[in-house]
Order: sequence, then structure tokens, then C-alpha cells
Amino acid sequence: MRNVILFIKNGHRQNRIIILIALLAAFLLANIYTMMSGLYEEGEVDPVYVAVINKDPSVMSEAFLNYMREDLGMQVLTDGDYDFFVNKLIDRDISAIIEIKENSLKNFLEAGRAGEYELTTLDDYENAAFIKVYLESFLGSMDLLIQSADHDEVIFTQMLTAFEKENKTVQSENAKAVDHERLKAVQGMNMAEGFYCMFIMFSSLAMAYSIMEDKERGLYDRIKAAPVSPIQYLLGSITFTFLSGIGTIVLFELYIRIKGDEVIIPFGKMTILMSLFLLMGIAFCLMASLLCRTKMLMMFLIIGFLSIGPILGGSYFPVDRVPQAVANISRIMPHYWFMNAIRGLCENASMKIGPNILVLVLFTVLFFLIAGCQFVKRERKC
Repeated sequence: MRNVILFIKNGHRQNRIIILIALLAAFLLANIYTMMSGLYEEGEVDPVYVAVINKDPSVMSEAFLNYMREDLGMQVLTDGDYDFFVNKLIDRDISAIIEIKENSLKNFLEAGRAGEYELTTLDDYENAAFIKVYLESFLGSMDLLIQSADHDEVIFTQMLTAFEKENKTVQSENAKAVDHERLKAVQGMNMAEGFYCMFIMFSSLAMAYSIMEDKERGLYDRIKAAPVSPIQYLLGSITFTFLSGIGTIVLFELYIRIKGDEVIIPFGKMTILMSLFLLMGIAFCLMASLLCRTKMLMMFLIIGFLSIGPILGGSYFPVDRVPQAVANISRIMPHYWFMNAIRGLCENASMKIGPNILVLVLFTVLFFLIAGCQFVKRERKC
């Protein structure tokens, strides 16, 4: 153990480049996080304009208009007839027309369930899909109230009023603003973690290059004459690189805390995932340095892994956006399992990441085993 610590201290003096890379990686991650969050804000679209033809003035239609305006933040136009709004729809001034038929509430109560509001759209497929989902969500809520009211409009009105009052009491913040801030943080986190898959490998590349140089200079043979062993030398290099990488992770998390953004991913889970990916990268680079006979071959292998690996593994974009053949290949990359966990935690902080951790551990063990076998093979030859 004392000899391993000695090599770590030597690494601190001889491999300052690793510390520099770790600091630079933390700086770049923080900038990418901030930049991508800002790009989301700059890339916001104009408010969605929707026309509502309300032929049934009632508490339910009034609740629907409030839902569209206040909860969803849409611009709702109500002054005009169907022909007027159709022209606006053709001119792309509005995204949809929602028509509330006469006696809709009365008919819904008589039927004992909420029916449908008529929705008219053209080719604004993205907004139309969202509007349809929101419309179905509202009508689904009304359906529960109508069934509970048992055909009684007075009871329905009382329940709807209580429901709206409760929602306004519970939601003290504007839902749109909260969602907006969260989406900004998610955008920044996803892109920062995607680039982390590449940046963190450079420290391991520097470690592998140092090991390769020492191997070419015959350091292993000279170590045998000293009271230390080559395995202690390798453990010292690995530990030093790992601790430098942990510094990158800590600095990045500290930046998020200082910035005051919403914590999208619990820091504990994020630290575990980032540390495992760091260790996997160290294992891969160690394997490459022991397997390859020349620096050029080793550099080619590692740079290929740190540049093409994130693309194939979906570090910069979800793999469900690529052809199925590429998506199948991505699953054999450790980057996929890392980013799959990160994106899943961004959507649901309580997501179970056990399978992803297990796969990353297996990749790490595999690379270390290959490196160990090659090391033992070399020792026997000597």
C-alpha cells in the first residue's frame, strides 16, 4: 500500500497533464450545461394560438377556457364564428379550432359521461398532437366528475368549483414557468452528461500514454530490481487517474449547486453513474495500453472509442431517433447504458438504475480482466 501511495505522489509530479485535463473537463461540462440551457430558452417557440367556439356557456366550458389559458399558457381566441376561424387556420394564424356544441354539459350529464369537443386542425402536427392530448386530459377529468355527480348539474357545479379551488391552492407557482425551468435544466444536463462520455476519457488516455511510454523505456524491467512490483505501479496510475476524474465530477456537481438550478438527478445517483463510467474508461485505456505494441495503435484505438463510441451509444441524442439497426448496435456500447440511466433519471428521479449499473460494472470488469490477462502473459514471458 505504501508503494502504491508513493506512485500516486509521483504521478502528481509527473502527470500534471491529467490534473489539467480533469480541471478543463469540469470547466467544459459547466459551460455546456449553461450554454445548452440557454439555447433551450432562445429556441422557445411563440405561444400556441387556439380558437374556441363556445356555443354552450356553462361552468364546464368556462373551466376549459381557464385550463387552456392559465394552466397551459395558450392564447385562446373566442371572438369569431367558424368561417372566420377557418380562414385563420388556413393562414396558419392559429393551430386548431375547438368547438363546444350547444347543450354539451346537459348532454354529458344525461349520458353520465363526458363526450368530446370537436377539434379541427390542418398540418401543424406537433401542436395538434399536444392540443389533442390536453383536450383528452381535461375531458377525462370532467368524466370523473360527471360520473360522481350522478346526472345532477348542481352537484357537478359544486364539485367542479371545489376541484378548481383546490388546484389553485395547491399550485402556488405557475405550472408553465416551473416546467420551463425544469426543461431548461434537463436539456443542459443531458448534453453535459453526453459530452462527459468523451471528455472524461482524455484523462484515461493520458494515463495510458504514460504507461505506454514507461513500457517502451523498460520501466517494468527496472522496477523488478526495486522493492516494488509492476502491479503496484499500475495501481498507482489507476488510482491517481480515478481521483482526478472524481475531482471533475465533484466540481461539476458543485457548479450546479452554486448556480441554483433545480436538481434534476439526485447527486448520489449521478455520482455513482459518473464514477462507474470513469472507472470503465480507465479500464478500457489500461487494456489498450497493455494490448497494443505501439503508441500509434493505442492512440487510434482509444480515440476511436472516445469519439465514435458516444455517437454509436447515443450520448448526444436518444437512440430511438436513429434507424433500428444502429439502435441495436448502440446497446453493446457502455455509453448507451450510462445515458439511458441519465435520461431516465431526468424524467423520473426515482427510476431504478440497477440494471444500468450492473452493465457498466460488467464492462469495467471485462476490460480489467483482459488487461490483467495481458499483464500476466507479459510477466510470464519476462
